[in-house]
Amino acid sequence: MSYELHWNPKHPGHIVYMLDLSGSMGRKINDTRLVDTVMEVMQKLFRSLKNEIMNGDEILDLFSATVIGYNSDVFTLMECKTAKEFNKFFNDSRRRGYIFNTQQGGEAEPKWQTYMSDAFDAAAKDINTWLSTQRAKGIQTPAPVVINITDGDPYEGSEFTHSKALAAANRLKAISTPDGNVVVYNIHFSPDTTASKMVLPDTAPSNITSKFLFEASSIIPPELVKTAQNVDAWKGHRITSNSRAMISNETHTDSLLMFISWGTSTGGVTTDMVRQLEPIKPK
Repeated sequence: MSYELHWNPKHPGHIVYMLDLSGSMGRKINDTRLVDTVMEVMQKLFRSLKNEIMNGDEILDLFSATVIGYNSDVFTLMECKTAKEFNKFFNDSRRRGYIFNTQQGGEAEPKWQTYMSDAFDAAAKDINTWLSTQRAKGIQTPAPVVINITDGDPYEGSEFTHSKALAAANRLKAISTPDGNVVVYNIHFSPDTTASKMVLPDTAPSNITSKFLFEASSIIPPELVKTAQNVDAWKGHRITSNSRAMISNETHTDSLLMFISWGTSTGGVTTDMVRQLEPIKPK
């Protein structure tokens, strides 16, 4: 698997962000709900991505993007089939100050449980649709990227559903392109945890949450190993060519933004945070 087909207007990439919107995301930490912290990070990321697609007045069609929210339901929060649609979505005056409404009755209100397996399946369906469309047009397809942001474990009804969610994640990771399989990133963001942070481990942890995320994550693409090793917040962690694309027990917002930005750069689209490390230039 090469992962060398970088996103550009001749062969745009595709990325899916999965956002956990279960009830626990509504808890407050230092007077701010966890869901609002995540949305602030996504706002910063999207602003940076918007800057990357602009070339003067021209919009470069570098990628398409989907945002999937999940709790006991799974729903599409954003579906932009071109960079132009992404630019229009971000610039929508109704979204000033936020990208999704997390208040009561809003489309991203945190509530209910964590049907993560259904969200992985929804991401797989979205990607397969994109691949079929691109192939029908005769367009090469860079390996798609999925980034899942959660504060805990998959939970349905009255039980944890790690095995069910892992099976869905494995189906997602098995989707292949000539450029490589889908790359799945997972981040467990929990600012109130006292557990030790685990960054891009290359061996399976014993903790059930971290072990699940490890097994549900892809091995990181070769080009991203060096940039990961250059992240100050991750130094001291063993990062190798066998490391999995996951972080568990993350407590800092800046590191959350870095991980999502770094994962987004899989296709060669650098953002402000990644550029200061070792930029990956589009080919």
